[in-house]
Amino acid sequence: MAYSDRNTLKELMEEKFKGLTSLMDTKFENVNEKLDEICGHVQKTNGRVTKLEEYKEYTQQVISTRVIQEMLMKVDCKIDTIQKEINNKLEDIQKDINKKLEDVSFFTRHPKLTLAGIIILIVLTIGTFINSDSAIITFLSKLF
Repeated sequence: MAYSDRNTLKELMEEKFKGLTSLMDTKFENVNEKLDEICGHVQKTNGRVTKLEEYKEYTQQVISTRVIQEMLMKVDCKIDTIQKEINNKLEDIQKDINKKLEDVSFFTRHPKLTLAGIIILIVLTIGTFINSDSAIITFLSKLF
């Protein structure tokens, strides 16, 4: 091969390589664009998934703290038992108060008898301070 054939062959090869290089560059750019699109799509999808996971956690919290009918029934039963206990205690307290006030209720039911008893006590008390029997008789005669 002559020198000129070599140069021509070299130029042809360089041209061929330049063509292949530019073809490969365009293909790589194409692939990069597609990868960028896929990456953007994946990021959007991940954002949606994150929002859905947060919503799922929120709904789980709502479900776990939700008041259900069974809970209300248990609370109603507890309220009923507490109310019965309170009513029983109130009845016991009322009975105790009534027992303690029986003496007072006697005096309020029979005020004339109570007043008569007080007067007799006063007269007897005054009578004990008077020394002579005649003084008692004169005092009682003045009183009645």
